[in-house]
Amino acid sequence: MGAGDSGSSTPPVSQAALEDHQGQCCDAPHVRFSKRLNRPVDGVDCDTPIVLVCHACGYVRIGRCKSSKRSQCEPCASRYRNRVRVVVKDGLEHVPAGVALLLTVTAPSEHGAHCRRHKKCDEAGLDCEVCPCSPPDGVDLAVWNRSLTQRTNRLLEAIRRGEASPLFAGRRRKIGLEYFQAREPQDRGALHIHAVLLPLDGKPVQLDKRQLRTLAMRHGFGHEITTERIGTSRHGGSKARSPGRVSGYLSKYVSKGADLRDGVPWPPLPRGRQAPYRTWTRSRGWPRSMKEVQHAQRQWPRTAAEGRRS
Repeated sequence: MGAGDSGSSTPPVSQAALEDHQGQCCDAPHVRFSKRLNRPVDGVDCDTPIVLVCHACGYVRIGRCKSSKRSQCEPCASRYRNRVRVVVKDGLEHVPAGVALLLTVTAPSEHGAHCRRHKKCDEAGLDCEVCPCSPPDGVDLAVWNRSLTQRTNRLLEAIRRGEASPLFAGRRRKIGLEYFQAREPQDRGALHIHAVLLPLDGKPVQLDKRQLRTLAMRHGFGHEITTERIGTSRHGGSKARSPGRVSGYLSKYVSKGADLRDGVPWPPLPRGRQAPYRTWTRSRGWPRSMKEVQHAQRQWPRTAAEGRRS
C-alpha cells in the first residue's frame, strides 16, 4: 500500500530527499542529513534547502527539503501536490469515463445526538428524529481521528463484499475495487475521507445510497455522505466531476492535510510529535504509484535533452 507522509514525527529532512542523493557520489554511499538552511540558495528551488553529506566519501550536496507543507516550503510543497495529482489522474485514465465514483464520508458529531431531519435543531419538535450516527455525549475527536484508518479499511472491505450494492434478484453483488483516498481536516478538527473507487471490471460502480449510509454509520462514521460520478455530465448529470477536477481536488486536500496537522485532535503524544495520520493512501492495485511518478519526472530532463539533440 502506498501512502503519504504520516507525520509520525518531525524529521529534519524527508526520506525522499535522502534517496535522491544516493548513488550520486560513490559506489557505496552513506548519506546523512547535516543541517537545514533557513534561506534560499542560488540554483536550488527551495525555501529551506538542506545540506547532505556522504559519510563514505565526504561528498557534500545542497538539495531541496522536499517538504509537503506549504507553510515550510512553497516550491517543494507545490511539487509534491502536483505529484499526488498525477498519481490520481493517471489512475483514473486506466478506466473509461463514468465508471469510477468519488465517495466522501465524515465523522459523527462531537456535541452529541442531533436531529437528522432539521438543521440546528434542539430535538424538541414532534416531528424530530434523533440521528443514530452519534452517541448521546458525542464522540471524542482525538480518539476518533486515531481510529480512522481502521474504520475506513473496514468500510471499504464491506463495500467490496457488496454490502452497499443495490439488490438484484435478492442479492448484493461483490465489487472488485481499487481506491485512492485523501484525508482532509475539517474546521472542527475531524478528519474526513475523500475516496476514489475504481472498478476492476470497468463497469460503473453502483451503490445503494441508503444502504451505504447505514453501512458507514455501522462503522462509526457520521450520516453525512456524498457520492459523485467521475466523468462528464453524460455519465452523472450536473454532479459529475471530471478526472482532472477530481485529481486537483484530492491533491489540494492532501496539501491541506499536511499543513493543518498541528491542529488535528489526537490522543497525547510525546513532546514535539504531530498527529501521525497519513494525508493520503492508495490500495496496492491502484494503477499509479508515487515512485513511478517520481521516476518519470526524473527522466523528463534527459528525454528533453535527447529530443533536442535529435
